[in-house]
Amino acid sequence: MWRIFYPRSDDEPQIPMPWSFGSLGDVVWLTLPFCRAALVELACRHLESSLPEMQPLDQITEFDLIIRVVLPWTRKVLLDPDLTWEREQLVRFLQTVIKHLSQFEYAIDMYYLNGLQDPPYPAALRELSPELYRALFNGAE
Repeated sequence: MWRIFYPRSDDEPQIPMPWSFGSLGDVVWLTLPFCRAALVELACRHLESSLPEMQPLDQITEFDLIIRVVLPWTRKVLLDPDLTWEREQLVRFLQTVIKHLSQFEYAIDMYYLNGLQDPPYPAALRELSPELYRALFNGAE
């Protein structure tokens, strides 16, 4: 996932990302700096839940990631046109997700797009980027 953002030539050694939140989590980490604190908080909750009875450490699910971190942030950004920098980051995130949709299709369709289908979010997304809106909602106007 790291190479999506930092491509290398074939003669460069590949440097692995030492910590990973999974493919979609890494995209969130790398494209949405405003979501990092919430992602860290979610990771801490997962770590703390494994402490009491020596439970195995669970990976953060795409459901948790989208419902608890990305969707609330997206809704806030879509409804506040004054958040210029955050809106640019949202566009970058959505462009990356669309480019690599085959990796995230189920999670994006089931959790993210379903969470953005009710008003006022579709109109706000269409206003932010008509091209992204069409790509995400299969050409719908």
